[in-house]
Amino acid sequence: MSKTIYVANAVHPNMNYDRSSKSVIREKFPEIYRLFLDYTEANHEIKVHFQLPGQTLNSLRICAPDVLERIAALHRDGRVRYMGTYFSEPVGMCIDGMSALDSAMLGTTITREELGEPEGFFLQEVAYFPQVPYIVNRLGVQWTVLFDWDDEFFFPYALVGLDGSTCVGVPTIGAERLVEISSDSIPDNALIMLHNDLEIPGTVKLTDRFRERLYANGVEAKWVFVSDYLRVHGLKGTKRPGPSTNKKEDSADSPSFSRWVSKPIDIVTHHATLSAMESYRRSMAICLNPEFPEPVLSNRTTHPRSYVTWDVESVNDYPWVAPKYLASNGSTHPLEAVKHLIAWSTNSDARGWYPLFERTVERRDGFAEASRIADTYARRALASDPNRHGGPGFWAINNYPLSGSIERFVAEEPVNLLSPDRTVQVVSIRPVPEGFEHLVRIDLPPYSVAPAVLRRSPTAALSAPTSGTEVSKGGTTISHTGTGVDVTIRTGGASATLSLDPFKVLIQRFDAVLRAPRPEGGVRVRAFEDDLPTLVVEQQIDWHVHFHSEYILDGANVLATWKFYFTAPTLVDAHLPQTLDERDFKPGGIKARLSTGVVGRVLYDCPFGEVEHKTRTDGYIAALTHAFLESDRGGFLVASRTGSQSFHVSGKDGELALCLGRSTTSGGRRKLSFRVGAGVLDVEAEQEWYKEPFVGEYVHRFVVRPFLGSAVENLIPVWGRMLATGCPMLNSVDAGGTPVRTLYELTPSNVLFSGAIRKERKIVLNEVCGTETDFTFRVGPRQLTGHIPAFGILEIPWRAT
Repeated sequence: MSKTIYVANAVHPNMNYDRSSKSVIREKFPEIYRLFLDYTEANHEIKVHFQLPGQTLNSLRICAPDVLERIAALHRDGRVRYMGTYFSEPVGMCIDGMSALDSAMLGTTITREELGEPEGFFLQEVAYFPQVPYIVNRLGVQWTVLFDWDDEFFFPYALVGLDGSTCVGVPTIGAERLVEISSDSIPDNALIMLHNDLEIPGTVKLTDRFRERLYANGVEAKWVFVSDYLRVHGLKGTKRPGPSTNKKEDSADSPSFSRWVSKPIDIVTHHATLSAMESYRRSMAICLNPEFPEPVLSNRTTHPRSYVTWDVESVNDYPWVAPKYLASNGSTHPLEAVKHLIAWSTNSDARGWYPLFERTVERRDGFAEASRIADTYARRALASDPNRHGGPGFWAINNYPLSGSIERFVAEEPVNLLSPDRTVQVVSIRPVPEGFEHLVRIDLPPYSVAPAVLRRSPTAALSAPTSGTEVSKGGTTISHTGTGVDVTIRTGGASATLSLDPFKVLIQRFDAVLRAPRPEGGVRVRAFEDDLPTLVVEQQIDWHVHFHSEYILDGANVLATWKFYFTAPTLVDAHLPQTLDERDFKPGGIKARLSTGVVGRVLYDCPFGEVEHKTRTDGYIAALTHAFLESDRGGFLVASRTGSQSFHVSGKDGELALCLGRSTTSGGRRKLSFRVGAGVLDVEAEQEWYKEPFVGEYVHRFVVRPFLGSAVENLIPVWGRMLATGCPMLNSVDAGGTPVRTLYELTPSNVLFSGAIRKERKIVLNEVCGTETDFTFRVGPRQLTGHIPAFGILEIPWRAT
């Protein structure tokens, strides 16, 4: 019996190639694109959904306008339709919900205004997260693509998001999976969505072979656009998928999102990402409040960048983007400039896979500048208090509905902080090699800000260690027992062990093969018995690896700091590559493992929500900031404060492990070339892989919080976000004035302020615990009440200052 198979094609011509410099990109990529257009024009039956992100589109305008003209001609001939896309192609689980929405709106606006009405939406690396349906609907497009690792990936279906939003999902089949599919296994009237990634030209070869195989087997293959297929055949079923991309999430060798976030370079970049996004969020809250006058900031047209980034694409290459697409009333507001910098910098090329290091530096420069502009805006708005009588110090800001945070800073001499109502105060001072480390307790009310002025404190009592092996406070005890570096946390009848997982090292100068670390000497344990009881455990775990850990007790929170010092370049859980083509995307490596005995489910945060790990067996996940174990009798939260995203989890074993880095595959450390032949099927990209070595000091901060009862009752999703970002202390040369001022009021505590869309005069609220509720939002004299569904995302009209 004959059957018909429908074929659609999503083409991803990403100009911002992660292994190539700007000079190579602008010379070689137009050649590859022209050959693909030759191929498309010669095969008249082929139809193409083109994705042209803002950076690619603008780069082509500069170096190859003829490519855009040919694509437009195919569009006029009915052979090409467009997909909306992110502006700078972030991997979805690496950014918060507001940044995903901002980037999607900016990228799709550029597509709509410069090319034509987009039909669908392309996710960078086809990286789906469960609030994508809301974003797709917000953009006014019909469908999105995703990888589906279930058996049924031949038919579009309805995607249901965490908030109940629905859109059309079109399962995409990666080029490498096409090899495994026979035409006999494809059902009648199936839709095969191909994925041609033009930065990896070999994908075109694989899809062309698949096309030829269909014809050779006598299958009637009809090339279609997705909307035309949907009009005739409709949808098949409904799905509520969790996070997914081009690898299975539970694969041990190369799990889905974890492959992007497992190297030290990824962890540092993610910390910069979170810092910039949180700076933007709190400054937008200040901007909304009419009690804080609008500061005057310089409207910079060029952006400072490190000297090593001269041959990678920079935001300075496209100065017209912000004023053309983001400006309100003809001028770019400082916080719109911040939005642009974050949208630019959240590019997957800056982390994961095999980045060009100079590109990573450029992305980090973008985050640093975004944080600087947002924080400068906040400082100047806050310092406008006419009643201030201050001096050098800090502004402490609490942008959460919870209170209580411990922050730290180092000064050259002991100092005190004068906060009129003692909401900000130094509670511990310890001498360290570079000065004096001060631990500061911030007890600000929800959604508020307070100044703290610096004063010398020459008679301050310094914390002194004892030889104790245990500290306790408020019903929580942390102790060291045994001969290793493990510690035990006991609270409210619950107990958990925090341990350093075994790992192997290869010291590049001395070792030929991986080996277990060889400890030098025993474990040293010290205790600091003051307002913040602290336990210190350290050991030289190898002649080339030093380990130092600190645990601070603050209420129900255990604030952990783990430091590693590698005295020579060291591969962690990875051997020297045997060939330049050897790939290794395994996560893992150094892990801080929390063994709780709590058998239950694992949940973790994603943009605009929380998701459950789909199995209770062990596997890797990539959380935005935190993960937690929950059972009927309570559980444990682990929140990362320094950017670690990869977790190794097992609900059935009651374990959460925070992954602190592994020597996974990197590349692009020399100028790579392309061999471009006579056609697109004769193009080869040079590759070079190596393993990221560890050298020098690595500092990781994370928080463990036990809880009794349900996670929702304990607001654990909110605690996870707050503990990850803390209550920042902004340095200021002029802090002082009114002791505590309110930024805004928002109840109940499971609803958070995500940000604002200034150009549309809207605020964005998000429910994060999965509980529908009524809410009240108040800024100054204005108040708004309403209802928000579980994990709802509300855009509410508002007048910004």
